Order: sequence, then structure tokens, then C-alpha cells
Amino acid sequence: MGNNAIQIVINPIAGGRRAGQQIQTIRREFSQHFNTQPIVHVTAQKEDGFRVGHQLRQSGAKLVVVAGGEGTIHEVINGLFMNGADFSTKCEIGLLNLGSGGDFARGLGLPKSLSSQIALLAKSEPMNVDLGLVHYDNANGQPQQRIFMNEFQLGIGAKAVGPDF
Repeated sequence: MGNNAIQIVINPIAGGRRAGQQIQTIRREFSQHFNTQPIVHVTAQKEDGFRVGHQLRQSGAKLVVVAGGEGTIHEVINGLFMNGADFSTKCEIGLLNLGSGGDFARGLGLPKSLSSQIALLAKSEPMNVDLGLVHYDNANGQPQQRIFMNEFQLGIGAKAVGPDF
């Protein structure tokens, strides 16, 4: 994994499997807009985003684009920045909103079309986004921590997401 290459992490089942249908389009449009072939990492199962994010951090990736939904963002962000990550190391994170909800993408004002999102990413300047860190005990009473970008929920919202968080 070249650390200066554009790294794209795609969750193919995001957005009702819509993201998986867009892989070739993403490759083609990144090649056109960035004049380089991106390195694409396709997740295959839950928590692959954590693993890929961690590998990209270890390799010194400079630009990681997350193509999926908010769950994919959550996993990749945690892989990039958990377990003693040096936050002073510059790693830009891009987002291609291919999920079903899109609350974070709407909040950022991202366009709906994939082509428009890639074009915007190519011409945009980086912006700072706050990260939060929560410490909690999991269902087995073991201490855990997670980084969050968009929102953090307790109670019914967290219950709706599922027991893994």
C-alpha cells in the first residue's frame, strides 16, 4: 500500500448493496479526476473497516476515502485512530455517501450524485471535523472505547443499532 496513493475503503453492502454496484464507476471517476488509479479495499464482513483502517494507518496513508454509510465511516475512523494512534499524523479522510441514511453527508452539504461527490472531493480543500471518544463497558462488563464523528447515542437509539456497540 503506497502511502501517497488514494486509498478507498468500500463497503459493498452499504445502501442496499448500491455501493458494490458502483466500484468500477468509482475507480474510473477517481482516475479521471485525480489522474491516478486509486487502491480499492472492499470490505467483506463486519469489522473489516476497523482492520483496513488500522492497516492504512500503519502504512502511513495520506488520503483515505470511505465509500459507504455511517457504519463504514465508524469502522474506518476507529481503525485509523484507535489504539495509540498519533493524531498529529496527517491523514485526510474523504467521504462518498453510499449508505442508506446519509445524515453526516447531509450535514456536510455533500451532493447526492456519486459523480458530483467525487468531483467535489477532487477540488475541495480539507476541513477539520471534530472526533469524540467514549469509554464504556460492553455487555460482558469489559471496558471499551470508540471514536465517533457524527453522533453518539444512548438508550433507545443505541438499542436500535444493536448489541455490538
